[in-house]
Amino acid sequence: MITVIKSKFVQHKLTILRNKKTSNTVFRQTMNETSYLIAAEVLKYLQYKKISINTPLIKTTGKDLAQQVILVPILRAGLGLLEGFVKFLPDAEKGHIGLYRDEQTYEPVEYLFKLPKTTNK
Repeated sequence: MITVIKSKFVQHKLTILRNKKTSNTVFRQTMNETSYLIAAEVLKYLQYKKISINTPLIKTTGKDLAQQVILVPILRAGLGLLEGFVKFLPDAEKGHIGLYRDEQTYEPVEYLFKLPKTTNK
């Protein structure tokens, strides 16, 4: 799934992240904030199902995720965005993909592909 985020505020945060004058401290803080903003936007598009729950007062219905979520950042840059998703989805499985760009061909080269056992490549 590809989600294009058209938020001017996210664009503002990306400007801070891209600026070479941004200090390491501000970069880390901004990356953390951006991860929450992106996660909140992306999670709107997941499938949800109705469930029955008991509140302290009555029985009612609510929403739950319709399927398991697996978070897979592409190392290393994607790790900074993982926190926002993990905060919202603490039970999500996690995997990792490692890529680098070949200096001669400029093609991506995979050096790591690790997913939870519940998935297939």
